[in-house]
Amino acid sequence: MNRKIIITVCVISLLIAASIFFYFSYVKPHYALKHLGSGKDWSLKGDMDKAIAEYDKAIAINPNLKDAYNKRADAWVKKGNIDKAIADYGKVIELNPKDVDAYFNRGKAWFKKRDYDRAIADYSKAVLQEPDLDNVYVNRGIAWSLKGDNDKAIADFNITIKMKPKNSLAYYNRGIVWSMKGDNDKAIADYSKVIELNPKYSDAYNNRGGLWQDMGDTDKALADYDKAIQTKPDNAEAYINRGNIRARGHDDDKALADYDKAIQLNPDIAPAYLYRGYVWFNKNNMDKALADYDKAIQLNPNDAKTYFLRVIALLAKGDNDKAIADYSKIIELKPDNADAYINRGRVYFLQQNNQPGCLDAQKACELKKCYFLQERKRKGFCR
Repeated sequence: MNRKIIITVCVISLLIAASIFFYFSYVKPHYALKHLGSGKDWSLKGDMDKAIAEYDKAIAINPNLKDAYNKRADAWVKKGNIDKAIADYGKVIELNPKDVDAYFNRGKAWFKKRDYDRAIADYSKAVLQEPDLDNVYVNRGIAWSLKGDNDKAIADFNITIKMKPKNSLAYYNRGIVWSMKGDNDKAIADYSKVIELNPKYSDAYNNRGGLWQDMGDTDKALADYDKAIQTKPDNAEAYINRGNIRARGHDDDKALADYDKAIQLNPDIAPAYLYRGYVWFNKNNMDKALADYDKAIQLNPNDAKTYFLRVIALLAKGDNDKAIADYSKIIELKPDNADAYINRGRVYFLQQNNQPGCLDAQKACELKKCYFLQERKRKGFCR
C-alpha cells in the first residue's frame, strides 16, 4: 500500500513539474508575445497609451523581452517622454550590449534633449559595431556641428558621402557646416549636389538662395526662393526670404504678400511679423508697423533688434514714454550697448528730463562712447 502511495505521489509531482515547465516554457512566453503583438497593433493605430499598456503587460510577464522594451521606448518617443524612452533603450542595451539600433535610437533621444555629448557617445558605439551605418555618421556629424566642432562634423559627412555618394542628407548638412565656416562656394556646391540628387529638396534651394543673396546675386537668390516655394508650397521660411529680397528692391506690395503667406502658413513665425512691420513702417503706416512689432516681440521677447525697430516707430508717433521703455528693455538685453543709452538719453532730453539723460550719457561714456556726454556738457545740460 505504501509503495502505491509513493508511486502515486511521484507521478503527481512529475505532472505538476511538467505543468510548471510547460507554463514557463510555452504558455507564459506566448502570453508575453501576445501582449507585445497587441501593443504593436495599437501603435500602428496611433494609440500610444494603449500600446504602452500592452508592452507593460508583456514586460511584467517576461522582464527579459527585449523587443517589448524597444517598442515601448519608441512609443515613449512618440508621446514626447524622452526620459522614459532613454531608460527603455538602456534596458535593451543591458539585455543585449551589441544592439546597434538601441544605441542609435538612444543617441537620437539624447539629441532631442540637446545632450550632444551623450548622443555622440551612443552614435559612436553604434558605428563601432557596424561601421557601414551611413545615417549614424550623418546624425553624429549634426551633433558635432551643434557642439561647434565643424571639422569633426565635416569628417563624418565625408565618411557618409564616401560610403553612400547619393546620400543627399550628408551633402545638405555638410553645406550648412561649410556655410557656418564661411566657405560659401563649397556650401553652394553641396546644395547644388543635393538638388541634383533630389530636385524637390526645397530647403536646399532655400539655403542656396540665402548664400546667393549674401554674395549679392539677387537674381539667383530669387530664382532659388521661387523654386523652394514651387517644390514645397508650405515653406514659410522661403516666403520670408523672398519677401526680404522684394522689400530691398522696394517692391513693397509683393513683399507684404510673401510675409502674409508666411504668417498664414505659420502664425508663430516671429521674423515674418518683424519684416512685415518694417515694410509697413516704410509705407508710413505706423499703426500696422507697431502691431506687427508687438506680435514679433510677443513671440520672441528677447530679440533686441525688434525693440529697436519698434522704438523708431514709437518715436515717429511721438510716444516718447513707450520709446524709453523699449530702450530700457534693449539695455536689459544688451547692457553693453552704448548706443541704447545714448538714444534713451536723447529722448529724456526731449522730455526736458535732464538728470536721467545725463546719467545715460555718462554710462555711454563709460562704454567708450563719450561724444554725446561731451556735447551735452558743451550745451550746459550736464556737468
